[in-house]
Amino acid sequence: MDFSALIASYRPPSAVEEDILECLHRGQSHFKQPLRQLADHIIHRQSVEFIKEFIEEEDLFGCLNEPIHKGLRLLHYAVYQDEMGIMLLLLDSDADPNVMDDLGFTPVHICAEKGYIHLIEILMSYGARICFTEIYPNDQSFGDPPRATAADEPLRMAIRHCEHETARFLLEHGANCNAMYYLGQEINLVNPLDLASMELLLLYGADANARDLQGLTPLMKACRISQAVEAVHLLISYGADVNAKALEDEKTSLHYAVLTGNLEIVQILVFNGAKVSFPLERTRPPPLYYAVLRGNVEILDFLLDSGADVNAVSTVVGSALHLALTERIANQVEIVETLLRRGANPNAITQSDGRPCLKPPIGEYLQCCEHPRLEIIKLLLKHGARIVFDIQKNHDFGILKVIHRIHLGLNPEVMTLLVEASETFNIPFIEQSRHLSEYHKEILYKKALQPFSLLQAARIQLRRTLGWGPSVPETVRTLGIPRCLERYVLFEE
Repeated sequence: MDFSALIASYRPPSAVEEDILECLHRGQSHFKQPLRQLADHIIHRQSVEFIKEFIEEEDLFGCLNEPIHKGLRLLHYAVYQDEMGIMLLLLDSDADPNVMDDLGFTPVHICAEKGYIHLIEILMSYGARICFTEIYPNDQSFGDPPRATAADEPLRMAIRHCEHETARFLLEHGANCNAMYYLGQEINLVNPLDLASMELLLLYGADANARDLQGLTPLMKACRISQAVEAVHLLISYGADVNAKALEDEKTSLHYAVLTGNLEIVQILVFNGAKVSFPLERTRPPPLYYAVLRGNVEILDFLLDSGADVNAVSTVVGSALHLALTERIANQVEIVETLLRRGANPNAITQSDGRPCLKPPIGEYLQCCEHPRLEIIKLLLKHGARIVFDIQKNHDFGILKVIHRIHLGLNPEVMTLLVEASETFNIPFIEQSRHLSEYHKEILYKKALQPFSLLQAARIQLRRTLGWGPSVPETVRTLGIPRCLERYVLFEE
């Protein structure tokens, strides 16, 4: 979840809004302090002449910068009500154009929020600030990083309320497009779908690679939204780094795009230089793995076309084929078939410190899947998977320790196929196994205690010679043997 954008978009009612609504609801009273009465007159839109006479009658010229409610001054009320005449009267009477309420909002902040460019111009002519990122000698410092107000920048107020012309005016007159907040820079707080605000900031020099509190760049955040195709184009055109990595989990924009499932964004990134392959580390899967997890065949094919290594191996999860077989993913059969067709090794051995740390793909599949599918087993065999009923300590391809996971009542055909395909049996281990049921042992003994037929032995030897890969079915079909024998060799019968 994009917490920075979520928090940045939230804004409670301002003090001036709250006070004006309360005043309009309760009506005017004559038993208040003069400043309070004067504020109420401004709220009720009394004329400039009336306001001037009231100030003179009550002798308030020396009190125009005094707080009324939650730090609000008369100038705040005049600006909020868009009373330019009253605002000029107050400014000409030495009202401070940079006065802040208790939350740090100045009259310029209110104008930015409301889109009152005409009032901002007047306030600036009287010395009002529009940028608070620089700390002057007489300023009080707020926040981290420090700024001259506890409130957001006027530019942020304009952008948040989609006052783009006001934002442009502020940027033209010195607003800092790279203002820093606790959650990140100005551009980090913009929703990627708010293209107008993003383009405006970039046009005036915003850093396209700025990182937010979570270590994400604007491009990463855009890639997490499937509708943000235009934002992705825009950010890249302004120099966004397509290979920048998130600080916490080291994902790139391509990782996020694959997780989002938008092929167009994935293509844009790759065509602009995004890397599809990375050195595999323990907790840093490549984008290809996320395409597998999402069950997205189109993106998977595209990444493989773009150079992703189908046989890259992680010591934690194994190869992409391991992942496809061990996770509950959509389109599992299509994903497995795609990987095998594109050259995935059905006999991949994952090693750590020179020893196997994972079973071969078919072994991990049987270990993790309660109800293995016959069509997936056949796909693996068709592309050269070898079946060895031994322990992995004796043979890298050994899967004997997981055979007990096959439910003979629900998946008898899977057990039958694997027994038929096995190259060898470790009879002593079968005898000693505490995991294998008597029914499992009976099936294994029946096959293990009789010699292979000449046909079976020939199939085993031929498959060893052919190896593995998408070329296996093609090679078998060029041998000139009868179709029935082709199907026999490929376990298609």
